[in-house]
Amino acid sequence: MLDERRATSVAYDRSTNTLRVTFERSGPVEVSPGARRAGFLVDARGFLVGVDLVRNGSRVVVMLGGHEHVERVVDGDVTVVPALSRQGEVELHIGEAHTRVRGGDANPYFR
Repeated sequence: MLDERRATSVAYDRSTNTLRVTFERSGPVEVSPGARRAGFLVDARGFLVGVDLVRNGSRVVVMLGGHEHVERVVDGDVTVVPALSRQGEVELHIGEAHTRVRGGDANPYFR
């Protein structure tokens, strides 16, 4: 089953080089906290377009932009945590974000 969700916020923490992508927790596929493998959907310039989470045969895809912008998939790790400031939402923490997904640059797909 594929469960696509839209990112509700994106923030880069320069001090830890971590990109935080927030999205709604509720949906057909449960997203539980913890570390896991993911596919970073990036465009030709290396910007993050989405994140593909696979768990127990089900997939949650969190999109910042349209599928037509995805050029390649980069494997990596994310940590899923409850969003502290937004009840009912969770965050994906992407480490080493500046080099992996141009985390420190303004993302053209999320404004």
